[in-house]
Amino acid sequence: MIRRVAVVMGGTESEHEISVRSGREVLEHLPPDRYETLAVTWRTDGRFEIPSGSEPVEAAAALAALREVDVAFLALHGPGGEDGRIQGFLETAGIAYTGSGVLGSALAMDKLLTKDVARRCGLETPPHATDIGADGSPVGFPCIVKPAAAGSSDDLLVADDREDLVEAFGAVSGRWSSVMIESLIEGPEVTGAVVENPETGEPEVLPLVEIRHEGHRVFDYEAKYRPGEAEEICPAPLDEVVADRVRRASLTMHEALGCRGVSRSDFILRDGVPVFLETNTIPGLTRESLLPRAARAAGRTMADLLDGLVRCALRAREVS
Repeated sequence: MIRRVAVVMGGTESEHEISVRSGREVLEHLPPDRYETLAVTWRTDGRFEIPSGSEPVEAAAALAALREVDVAFLALHGPGGEDGRIQGFLETAGIAYTGSGVLGSALAMDKLLTKDVARRCGLETPPHATDIGADGSPVGFPCIVKPAAAGSSDDLLVADDREDLVEAFGAVSGRWSSVMIESLIEGPEVTGAVVENPETGEPEVLPLVEIRHEGHRVFDYEAKYRPGEAEEICPAPLDEVVADRVRRASLTMHEALGCRGVSRSDFILRDGVPVFLETNTIPGLTRESLLPRAARAAGRTMADLLDGLVRCALRAREVS
């Protein structure tokens, strides 16, 4: 049976272009013998192109088109697409979609709430604050200033002294309503992707990826998306005891946040202990992205990965 899948990409925020790149990869690799695809681009002005490149329409018309498909494949990143808003839009209309539900999406997008969940689960996470304070840094130096609800390492700035901190905080708060300051933890950066079995719903951790970004103090937007700026090693060359800690922590966050289908959690290793940074509920699907790399290391093609995510969405609708 051929299923109709609408690949929704773009969005109104800063990750629009990365999302479009993810969406194009999905369109290219969804198995054509199983799926008929429709490209849906959410424009930065809030309107939709259905199919991509057509005259834009308002949300009501987009909703009518999406009601004609079996699954909406969400290739959206960041606010609007990954924070529960589009998920609520689709839930209200009874449309199946890939990835986490409204609550899991909203919770994981809010880094402050996610850190609280991690601590309650017994995981370490860097000290943080939401304001500069009277003098110095509330978490010491060096520290990182970043949006509390964004992705793709957007507006991730390092401060080494108070002057840096004031400048960075002003720059980030000028673009985002919620800002956090976090202690910069030194150590190897590792990410653990979790995918669910589309038949049983059982989560599985894919091979871990270690990220090395020489020349960049943190894995920022440039290091993540400019070719040659970072080295991503999969499977990560870790001691098995340490690797097992990261795998268990990745599963813990996937389940504690109520993620569905897929998630990817990021950690810094400090003395062999994973220090939790954040969880992504719609990991990137570009050629440079970490989730496809981990899937390949597990012996899965991009088509296998995407097919599994669509089947998870269909299963979720059946069991809900």
